[in-house]
Amino acid sequence: MAELCLNSLQRKLLQIIQSDFPIVSRPYQELAQQVEAREGEVIETIRQLCEQKVIRDFAPVFDYRRLGYAGTLAAVSVPAEQVDQVAAVINAYPEVTHSYLRDHRYNLWFTVIAPSEEHLRHLLTEIEAEAGCPPIQALPTQHVFKINVAFEFSQGESH
Repeated sequence: MAELCLNSLQRKLLQIIQSDFPIVSRPYQELAQQVEAREGEVIETIRQLCEQKVIRDFAPVFDYRRLGYAGTLAAVSVPAEQVDQVAAVINAYPEVTHSYLRDHRYNLWFTVIAPSEEHLRHLLTEIEAEAGCPPIQALPTQHVFKINVAFEFSQGESH
């Protein structure tokens, strides 16, 4: 993958929005003041970064446990020729936050969040039946070691 060159404005915005997005009525205007740019320029720059896939997702992160929800990492062993089909079934559920392929006997992994443990168990059973896959292994969180990563963007232009 080719490295993307980031200009000073892009770097400043990425530094701020990854962990300190302003929660105000005009967040882009606030960002513009912080980076000494125009509001429209900030909006366009962020739009471009999303389009270029530099920004993968632009959303808040909630601690589902503190909100009373249940969640788990799940893994299933799927034959290679069925991975796309099973992944499509899994990813169709709004409770699934993301899924990924791994080089392992349990090759398809995903995370799921539900309003209760009972609903979570029901979802996993339903996904198994709908996808026609082997039993899903639920791997609930035992202990959270790290919850956040913030990248440091140097001040100069990158190439």
